[in-house]
Amino acid sequence: MNAPIYNYNTSSQSILFNWTAVDAFDTGLLCNITINNKVNFSNIQSLNATPTTQTINGFNEGNYLWNVTCMDNATNVNSSETRLLTVDMTPPVITLNTANDTWQRDGNITLRFIASDSRGIDSCVLFGDFNNSWLVNQTKAGILSGIQNNFSINLSNRTYLWNVRCNDTVGNFNFSMSNYTFTIDSVPPAITLLVPAHNAQVGRRARFNFTVIDNLDKGLKCNLTLDGKVNVSDINAINGSVTNLSIQGINDTVHYWNVTC
Repeated sequence: MNAPIYNYNTSSQSILFNWTAVDAFDTGLLCNITINNKVNFSNIQSLNATPTTQTINGFNEGNYLWNVTCMDNATNVNSSETRLLTVDMTPPVITLNTANDTWQRDGNITLRFIASDSRGIDSCVLFGDFNNSWLVNQTKAGILSGIQNNFSINLSNRTYLWNVRCNDTVGNFNFSMSNYTFTIDSVPPAITLLVPAHNAQVGRRARFNFTVIDNLDKGLKCNLTLDGKVNVSDINAINGSVTNLSIQGINDTVHYWNVTC
């Protein structure tokens, strides 16, 4: 029995069988390949002491016990040992654990994932548009199935697309179902106070407006602080647009205000 080896694992539906039959007198023998106790291929011409090869197609996913039985011209029959082979066509399952649409200030980001496969994981590859093209960035071996792992990368300010592809120990591979995005943004927004102007006089109901400009974000959350205390919080401000609001019950005195976004 030359091939496949015992406990052979593959993702192929086509298996090459190879054996050598040795007989004391006969120069040629007839051999059968038996798979799961059923003759699958019969009357294979096998020269004495010479490796014989036979390919069988159409294997489905599962475990198979196989052996070879040969007969010489005198009808003497013998069978080989029985070996196990496994066909596994199920790819790994990849889960991205760094939340989609993550935003952070630090350019050093850790991209977490879990790869799971019953046969084990051979290696995983980080894909991304980190150089403006969808390319392999890093490869990591020694991945344990079902255990969180990660890739770390340092990037400049912008939004990025990423995914992880892993292959199992028999060659099946898979990406996570969806690409995820993350954004690196280390530049704070610029805020311009418009109304009321500095040293302006207002009534007890005052109108405030301001403009906030950010390099990446389309919408921002802002607070208006009056006399050192947040007066209005979670104001939705659109990047580059004027934001308006009113505050009632302002006392007759000097007040100081600012906006934080």
